[in-house]
Amino acid sequence: MKNIAYYALTRQGAELAQRLIARTGGELFAPRRMDIGQAFDSLPGLVSGTFHVYQAHVFISAAGIALRCIAPHIIHKGSDPAVLVCDQRGEHVISLLSGHLGGANALAERIAAMTGGRAVVTTATDSEGLPAPDMLARQANCAIVDMAETKAVHAALLEGRRVFLADPMNCLSAPEEYMTRVADPDQIPPGSPQMVADWRATPPSPGRLRLAPKILHAGIGCRKNTPTEAIRAALDAALAEADAEPAALAGLASATLKAQESGLLETARNLGLPLRFFDAAELVRAPSPHPSAKAQELLASAPLSVCEGAALLAAGWPGAKLALAKRIYGDVTVALALTSAPSGKLRPAPLWIIGLGPGDERAMSAQALEALAAARVIAGYSLYMDMVPARLLAGKERLATGMRKELDRCNAAIDAALAGKPTAMVCSGDAGIYGMAGLIFELMEQRGALDAMPVEVVPGIPALCAAAALLGAPLMHDFACVSLSDLLTPWDLILRRLDAALRSDFVLVLYNPRSKGRGWQLTAAINLAREIRAGDTPVGLVRQAYRDGQQTAVCRLEDFKPEQADMLSLVFVGNASTRRIGGRMVTPRGYFTAL
Repeated sequence: MKNIAYYALTRQGAELAQRLIARTGGELFAPRRMDIGQAFDSLPGLVSGTFHVYQAHVFISAAGIALRCIAPHIIHKGSDPAVLVCDQRGEHVISLLSGHLGGANALAERIAAMTGGRAVVTTATDSEGLPAPDMLARQANCAIVDMAETKAVHAALLEGRRVFLADPMNCLSAPEEYMTRVADPDQIPPGSPQMVADWRATPPSPGRLRLAPKILHAGIGCRKNTPTEAIRAALDAALAEADAEPAALAGLASATLKAQESGLLETARNLGLPLRFFDAAELVRAPSPHPSAKAQELLASAPLSVCEGAALLAAGWPGAKLALAKRIYGDVTVALALTSAPSGKLRPAPLWIIGLGPGDERAMSAQALEALAAARVIAGYSLYMDMVPARLLAGKERLATGMRKELDRCNAAIDAALAGKPTAMVCSGDAGIYGMAGLIFELMEQRGALDAMPVEVVPGIPALCAAAALLGAPLMHDFACVSLSDLLTPWDLILRRLDAALRSDFVLVLYNPRSKGRGWQLTAAINLAREIRAGDTPVGLVRQAYRDGQQTAVCRLEDFKPEQADMLSLVFVGNASTRRIGGRMVTPRGYFTAL
C-alpha cells in the first residue's frame, strides 16, 4: 500500500499539507481549480478509489466532509486504513478511524507535534492512559487471531482489572502494572481476561485474546505447474503438523527456478504474504537436513533441499531454526522455519535522548513531542517521567529508576532499542547539559554498539535558559555554569572552577546547589563569591521553573541565604555589571551605552 494521502480543499490547507509531506512523505490531492498536487473534480469519487490504496488519509477539511467520503468504504477495524481530520491551521488533529491498528492515533500525535497543534484522540484506553491490546499487537508485529476478544481485554483494563499474559517469546512490551505474566495459558483461571502471544496454535477460550507473532516462514518446493489448491493444501497440512498458528506466517519462499510458478504466486497473493526466491548459490549456504537429488540435478549445485534452505534463508539464517523439517505432500514439499526472535525485535530500533525542557508541555519542542509519540519505551529518572504528557505515556513500557541509577536506566534504554523497540530516554532541560546523552554514548562505545542503531539527541530548553527568563536577562553577557554536586567531580576541582569563574567576572550559574545530605557546598560557594565580588551583587534564585510550586527571588549577595535552595533550584550570581531593573536581574551587554 502507498503511504499517506493528503486532501486539501483550500490553498492554506494545501500549504500545510506540503509542509507535512516534506516530513512524513505522501501525496497531495486538491481541487482542479487550485492547480496544485494531483487534481480531482469530486472528492467522494476520488476517495472511493484511494481509500484502500493508502495506509493513511489526512483530510484538511471539516470532519463532516471526511465522514461522508469514507462512510461507504468502512469495513472492519482490522482492515480499515487510518483516517485523520485536521483544520487548515493545524491546531486540531483528530484521529477519526483505525486509531490503534491503522496507526491513526500515533500519526495524529506526530502531525500535531509538527504543527504545534493538539492531537484529539478519543479511544478509551488512550483517554485513560491505559495500554491498548491491539496497539501492543501492532507494535510487536503480531496478528490478532480473535479480533472480537479485544473488547473483553479493553473492558477489563478500563474496569481496573489485571489482564493475564502468556508470552513465551516475550514479544509484547506490556506495562507490568496492568499485566500478570504467566509461563503457560493453562495457569490462567478460566474465564479471566487474558492475552496469549505464541506462534503455536492455542485453543480459543472466552475472554482469551490470541496473538500470533509473525515469525514463521514457509519454504515450498513443487513440481512444474502444480495447482494452487495442491500447494495451499500442503501448506495447511504442514502448519497443522507443526501445531502452528496460520496467522504467524510472515512469508513464503522457494527457489528462483520457481519464480514463474502460477500456483506459488497465487498462493502468496491469496494469503497476502510476500514471496521470496533464492538461487542455488544462496540455498546451499543454509543447512539441508533432507537434501533432494532432484533439486541438486535441476539447480546444478551441491546437495540441498529447496524448501528447507528457502525457509531458513527467509527467516534470517543464521538467526533462524527449523520448526518443521521437510515434509512431502504429493508434488509439494514444505518446511517451516522460525526467526530467532520475534520479527519486531530483529532490527535495532531508534534511540532518542530527549530534553524535555523545564517540564511544561508548552515549552517542549515539536521534535521532542514527535519522538515521544513514536517511542514504544520511555526511560528516565522517575521525577522526569512525570513530566511526559500522560497521553504520550499511555500503553508504553516504562523504565523508571531513582537517583544514582543512571547506569541502570541508560543500559536498559540501550537494551530496549537493540531489541527492536523504539526508545526514548527523557531528561529535564537539555539532555546534553548534565543529562544522559554523554553517558549513553560512553556505554554504547563500551558495548561496541555505536553503529548498531540510530541515536538522536533531541534538544530541549536548558534549565538555565528557563530560569534566566523568569529572572529577567541575567545571561546577556559571558557566563559560566558549574555543578556543585561532588558525587562525580572532586570538590577541589569544583572549587578551582568557581574561583576562576568568579575572578574572570563571568555571571555564575550554579546547578545542583544543595540537597538534603549535601548542604555545605553552596555555603562555601557563596562565601567564596563574597570574598571576590561586591556585597550588593545581584543574586537570583529560581526553584521549580515552569512547574507547580515555581518560586523566584532576587537579592543582594550579602543577603542571600543558601538554605533557600535545593536540588530543584538554580542560583545565579551576577557579574560586576549585573544590576536590578524593576525587580528583575539584568546583565547589560553594552548595547545601551554603545548608543
